Amino acid sequence: MTENHTNCVTALIVTYNRSKLLQRCLEALRNQTYPVSKILVVNNASTDDTLPRLQSEFPEAEVLNLSQNTGGAGGFSAGLSHLASKEQDFIWLMDDDAWAEPTALEELVLGTMAITPAPSFSCSRVLSPEDDAVNLPHPLLDPSSACAWDAYLTQGMLPLKACSFVSVLIPTQAVRQYGVPFAHYFLWFDDHEYTLRLSQEKAGWYISKSVVRHARPGGLRIPDIEKETSESRFPLYRHYFANLIETRARHPRHFQHIVLFYRNLASILWRLAKGKKLAQFRIAVQGMAKGILRSRNIPEK
Repeated sequence: MTENHTNCVTALIVTYNRSKLLQRCLEALRNQTYPVSKILVVNNASTDDTLPRLQSEFPEAEVLNLSQNTGGAGGFSAGLSHLASKEQDFIWLMDDDAWAEPTALEELVLGTMAITPAPSFSCSRVLSPEDDAVNLPHPLLDPSSACAWDAYLTQGMLPLKACSFVSVLIPTQAVRQYGVPFAHYFLWFDDHEYTLRLSQEKAGWYISKSVVRHARPGGLRIPDIEKETSESRFPLYRHYFANLIETRARHPRHFQHIVLFYRNLASILWRLAKGKKLAQFRIAVQGMAKGILRSRNIPEK
């Protein structure tokens, strides 16, 4: 892109003990055809060489050091809170284990500028190193909506109701209007809830020409407590069930009917009990109970 850049973009990355992956992520940001105006790295109390590596190899990056690991939800919440009062036009959220193709930001900005009304957020096409589609967003293909999505389809764009935080471009004004992700989510559904919140009045958009790669050691994991084999990960599912129930309570029209919703949760408990997976059963019950309690405290709209 050769013209003057009028849309300033701050990249926001949350990291925890993955300095080599973070290095790849930040190097990709340096190589964008549409320059990143600023980089903010939220360091979730890493205990590896993350901080010295940032200081020595990426001195241009601002680092927000947290006193404890607050998960992805807490990290993005802290980062967006820090940036909300700054003067950039957009904030580009990305995981530390993702890396953007050189034109990823350029295509995100160009696509965002081409859509009317302006998107509440825009996200990239996320691919694995093997070119498999991952972190798929949630389309909004409601014929009664104001989105003339068919006119944009040939350009590889679709309206969305939600997406992941792997690569999403958010107007700073939207952060000021709708707040930040809920830090208490820690992980799972924080991105889903937040982008549902942003898209209440107008759609987010998927920009397929913007490509970001995403891979994790051991592969991408879809949370499933019934198939989970790592005992160290069992406790994390308290967040999964609590956040799922709270998100449904906050955005009921985007989920199945409440009777079906809770019937499916009951089916999970039944299968865990039948399979004598008692540790997972207890954790699922605890998470569901926490989510129900949180839901009761959500103010009515």
